Amino acid sequence: MDGDGGQPILKDIIERKYNAKTKNDRILCETLAGFAIGAGESMFMPADVLKVKKQTNPAAFNNKSIIDILRRESYRELYKGLTVTTMRNMIGRGNLFFINTWMRENVFKKTNQWDMTFVEYNIISVVSISTSILLTAPFDVIKTRIQNRNFGSSDSMRDISKRILLEEGPRGFFKGLNTKLFVIGPKIMFSFSMSQTLISYFEQNYGN
Repeated sequence: MDGDGGQPILKDIIERKYNAKTKNDRILCETLAGFAIGAGESMFMPADVLKVKKQTNPAAFNNKSIIDILRRESYRELYKGLTVTTMRNMIGRGNLFFINTWMRENVFKKTNQWDMTFVEYNIISVVSISTSILLTAPFDVIKTRIQNRNFGSSDSMRDISKRILLEEGPRGFFKGLNTKLFVIGPKIMFSFSMSQTLISYFEQNYGN
């Protein structure tokens, strides 16, 4: 998950600003930093919009190159689905770091995120990332269907949601969930655990 590297830095800033001392203070600061990182990731939406269109609706490009699209299309088109994307990012990131911190503090009884072992990081990542994928699945489905429409389409988050509910039922909001959980999820879990373990190693051996 892309914003993981910046979250600890932002978390430290928030903890210093609000003088976090208790377990609940630390959990709240981690979660708030996750929300903020998730919201900030929405700035990179144009790349995501173009990727989704290229993968699911290449006809939308109408033989135009990506450079042509960036020159001719409005920012509104390149940020289509901004609301649902921001909601997805904030919920996913906020939940990820909430569960990480809650388990670290309550299950493993550690206050420092860099005092964990590789096994502990793996256990936490399995729970937190799986939960985040489940919670954000409906938002991800709606986001993708908004973004894969042709340029100029007027379909909104509400229109897409209503259509899914009427034509596919509640299960339509969770299409592709198995792929995310059992194919994409393990890759994210491993990379997250490795990154946390490596940062922990350098913090303990080369930190202040």
